[in-house]
Amino acid sequence: MTRDVRSRQVTFCIPSFNRADLVAETLDSLLAQTDPRWEAVIVDDGSTDHSAAVIDSYAARDARIRPIARTRGPKGACTCRNVAVDNARGDYLVFLDTDDIVAPFCVAQRLTAATENPDADFIIFPALLFHDVPGDLDLWWNVQTAEDELTRQFHQDAVCQGTGPLFRRDAMLSVGGWNERLALWQDIELFFRFYIQRYRYVTRFDLPPDLHIRRSPASLSRGDFFAREKFVSRAEVVRLAARLLRDNGQADRLPQLRFMTAEIITGVARARHFDLARDLVAWAGREAIFAPEELQGLRRYVRLHRTRLVRISPLKRYASRVADAFQAPSSLGRLAHSTTPARVTPEWAMAPSAHV
Repeated sequence: MTRDVRSRQVTFCIPSFNRADLVAETLDSLLAQTDPRWEAVIVDDGSTDHSAAVIDSYAARDARIRPIARTRGPKGACTCRNVAVDNARGDYLVFLDTDDIVAPFCVAQRLTAATENPDADFIIFPALLFHDVPGDLDLWWNVQTAEDELTRQFHQDAVCQGTGPLFRRDAMLSVGGWNERLALWQDIELFFRFYIQRYRYVTRFDLPPDLHIRRSPASLSRGDFFAREKFVSRAEVVRLAARLLRDNGQADRLPQLRFMTAEIITGVARARHFDLARDLVAWAGREAIFAPEELQGLRRYVRLHRTRLVRISPLKRYASRVADAFQAPSSLGRLAHSTTPARVTPEWAMAPSAHV
């Protein structure tokens, strides 16, 4: 029997690692909710500061805050998120980081939206970026455009990230949860599974932003962005996406992976991981990700970096043109909240893409 919507609640799933300086702001924003139908499952990832003590002090004040220590591997935010899902009592999930802040009306707005969209597996809401105090950057995380969400994901112009949407817990379990093997692009891979397998979702950019995402160099995933393991992770994400497209009858969309694939190839070439570049170029050729002339340009790009001929000015300019050809337009983190509506149709969003 379906539970009465009035008895449903939201579980905030929060991985925690060494954020004693900021986690109190996140928890204060939860305690300020106008709707009491929430809980927070906070999974510590082996913090070495006094984060756990801060969280425990809040748990002593409010039983809805439930701290848990990660007791299985691998270490990382994705494992912590999956542990939180396993322990969640709510019908709906919201993933937060320990430096995010939710508006006081967040739970009320989202449970109302869930009632209005009962068939949705997840609902996407608008969010704002901030640095120190919500509103100080006056920036949308992103806005809604005329392009479909999967195309925007391919272009790295995502309308949302993994922290933010409201997910049905049963849908998150069905899709397989967070991929714990990945070192980077975990939320991109998660949304590929949701979008390509046609899970049901709605965007509610008619509503006011109820989430504030901190723009900060300190993050559970941003450290050492150009490390080899993170290039390997990105390559795995595009390979998994290609497999999903083929398995779900959408092989015609494989060329849309060229933007992300080219970014990885050019990145590993600059980092001099030429074995990774060679393997990914060969894979992309087999999968027909690129047009023949695009693939040839990327091979030359890798060769110029391997031989160091890229130091010669004309060849350096050529290499830049090759890389620039794969820069898809994006409004991510660039549009002012005060002057830009939540739903826009910028000229670039309406233009057809080549080789699609």
